[in-house]
Amino acid sequence: MIARLLAYAGTAQLIGTRVWRVVAPQNTAAPNVVVSQTAQQRIHLSGADCRLVGATIQVDSWAANNAAALALAEEVEQALSRQWGTWDGVVVQHAFLEDSGNEFEPETRLWRERREFTVWYEEPSHV
Repeated sequence: MIARLLAYAGTAQLIGTRVWRVVAPQNTAAPNVVVSQTAQQRIHLSGADCRLVGATIQVDSWAANNAAALALAEEVEQALSRQWGTWDGVVVQHAFLEDSGNEFEPETRLWRERREFTVWYEEPSHV
């Protein structure tokens, strides 16, 4: 997912390479994006597992003002929602936007636009 955000022209234009997993390093310049997996479910079949996984992925778009955070979040949506393919070496069957929200973080003085996606992907074989 990170590689997809970095490769998508709309997000790359706004954040360059400032996409982080789970938490951005302290004093990271805004705007930036943080990607976290918050939940995961596996599909089980009688007799065998089908290796299909549904993950809830939260993508936080951080910026100095609300308009900039919203513009970045909209580009994140364009990059990920209703998309599929091979992302970071993983076969993604489909990604769906499920939830969104925003808030101001007084400690950092940054605005956050949160987007939650359900991403259905094929779990890589470890054989």
